[in-house]
Amino acid sequence: MNRYRCDAVVIGPGLGLGPEMGIKEETKKLVVGLAKELNDKKMVIDADGLTAISEDLNILRENVVLTPHRGEFRRLSNQDPTAENVAHFAKKYRCIMVVKGPVDVVSNGTETKFNFTGNPGMATGGTGDILSGAIAGFAASNDLFEASCAAIFVTGLAGDFVQREKGYYFTSTDVLEKLSEAIKWAEDF
Repeated sequence: MNRYRCDAVVIGPGLGLGPEMGIKEETKKLVVGLAKELNDKKMVIDADGLTAISEDLNILRENVVLTPHRGEFRRLSNQDPTAENVAHFAKKYRCIMVVKGPVDVVSNGTETKFNFTGNPGMATGGTGDILSGAIAGFAASNDLFEASCAAIFVTGLAGDFVQREKGYYFTSTDVLEKLSEAIKWAEDF
């Protein structure tokens, strides 16, 4: 048992130095070390965290969720982000994959779900960070696969609420501000 008192952890958003400079070697070591040390915690790895672990996929396990967009999935797996490839990757590495795209794909290697909420305006920076936080928040007291499915749905729904009001040009803060409304809508459904 480790000494950390948390239920879920998000690793990755904001770790890099930008597209031109990438991620430092010590950052990669930090992320891999954290993933190993927090091996009994539910973990969401996103953004620069995905780059940091790309050469150490053996650290993945069933209580880890990866949240790549389609390009990041290609870099991790050297495959197109088809439902079959996403499921195969999740099964091979015993993790949960949440691949963001026009239709999101969520798989634990045994079960695969598709999410149709969300819109092109959500390609703005920071919306993936909101999704990662929502997954971790839901996962703190729920099954990790179900938390991933619920989080991708309500985050996309929040983006759809914003798009109806503002069109396709909005910020991640706009999505965050609609997240509680989307959760309430889902609870009442």
